[in-house]
Amino acid sequence: FDLDLTYITDRVIAMAAPAFGQHSAYRNDIYLMSRFFATRHYGSFLVLNLCDTADSSDGVIGNYHPQLLYGHVARVPFEDHGPPLLAEILHLCEHATAWLQKDPHNV
Repeated sequence: FDLDLTYITDRVIAMAAPAFGQHSAYRNDIYLMSRFFATRHYGSFLVLNLCDTADSSDGVIGNYHPQLLYGHVARVPFEDHGPPLLAEILHLCEHATAWLQKDPHNV
């Protein structure tokens, strides 16, 4: 898979935001990202969408189209182009920890 992502640990993946159409030339193609998760982590992944914009130009939440990612998307918005607040980091950590503790296969 040719995606801009990295495994921070065996269960934590960091990746660039997905895109549709012409924008996928410089961002992760949402369809390729969907195939990656379906192939490697089907049923046991959760994408924490950190995009601060609620709606993209095509009307989906920060380009993380829940239907293309099997409904495994949760929004934890951070303001773009600046450091997140400590409260936002804490919320992200709590959300991720809860997901990872549900099942040892969850990523």
